[in-house]
Amino acid sequence: MRSRSTEAARITLRGACLAFGLFVLLNWLAARGDGGIDSNLWWIDLRGLPGGLRTGVLLAVAGALLVVGLGR
Repeated sequence: MRSRSTEAARITLRGACLAFGLFVLLNWLAARGDGGIDSNLWWIDLRGLPGGLRTGVLLAVAGALLVVGLGR
């Protein structure tokens, strides 16, 4: 049996994961267009990684956050 405060914290954290995962995914999609600004640089700087690895890391992070946010 979970307390009300524990359940509220769990719901809040899941909502934050969902919002942040969508933020990462939408920023990645927006940066793919010509002249798009990579807003993900504001919170994580992956410019030192090759393009394919950088994309893979961003999509893995977005996917993990979305799984946590949408999971039961």
